Amino acid sequence: MLVTRLARDARVPGRRKLLLLAGIGYLATPFDFVPDFVPILGQMDDVIVVVLVLRSFIRSSGEPLVRELWPGSEESLALILRLVQLDPSAGSDQ
Repeated sequence: MLVTRLARDARVPGRRKLLLLAGIGYLATPFDFVPDFVPILGQMDDVIVVVLVLRSFIRSSGEPLVRELWPGSEESLALILRLVQLDPSAGSDQ
């Protein structure tokens, strides 16, 4: 839902929309960096690609836009922002 909203939003530059489509394309193709039949690692490359695309997208487009278009709960958005390390408290466990 978020990707659809971002892809349709006029404030999102065309290059960022292409990044989203490339991420979706990677997930949709049967070819992976690590084949899915390899336990754990086969799915991890998909997760890494999603995290990298989201990180790049959110950092370049801004967290406020993502917050505005986010269809889910605040808790799930906080989890995603921590995952892509936009939450300043995410790395302050030291």
